[in-house]
Amino acid sequence: MTIKKDQILHAITTYVPKHQYELIRRLAKVKQLTMAKLVTNVIENEIDMGGKFDYKIEMPQCEYVEYAYADEAGKILEFMAKLRKGLPLDTLVMCRHDIGVECRETFLLAFRECVEKELIQAYPAPRTRSGVKFAEDYMFYRLKERCPREIKKVRKRSSQYETYLRLQKKFANEEV
Repeated sequence: MTIKKDQILHAITTYVPKHQYELIRRLAKVKQLTMAKLVTNVIENEIDMGGKFDYKIEMPQCEYVEYAYADEAGKILEFMAKLRKGLPLDTLVMCRHDIGVECRETFLLAFRECVEKELIQAYPAPRTRSGVKFAEDYMFYRLKERCPREIKKVRKRSSQYETYLRLQKKFANEEV
């Protein structure tokens, strides 16, 4: 992108998750601003607050419990099956509301379930048209196999695991 010396304003194009789009649209209507103006206000507020622009995503460090988040993992897999290409983890986390997993921590635990079960694979960030070079550890994720059977299998195991937990709670105090 060429920036002219005397050009004051510049246009950018971006994609946002549906949930964010709807939120920005509603807020812009309430504040009687354009969506672009609302976004520039948010950017300016971030700059005024130190301008770190950090959106840290860290995988959970707690013990992995197989199938504990399989239902949520099934939702992630169903969402990813709709994608033509993969997405980076930070974008997937931003899409969690559209996926149906509201809690960020739960989403990351479910995502770890997908990774542990090798249903999702990581790959290096693709080249962009604008020539942006991502950090080497900035990975994109896609389904390992675009197989609906695998998604159903994860969902089934989830319901079996939930039944197991209910029974375990029910009979926890009883002696065998």
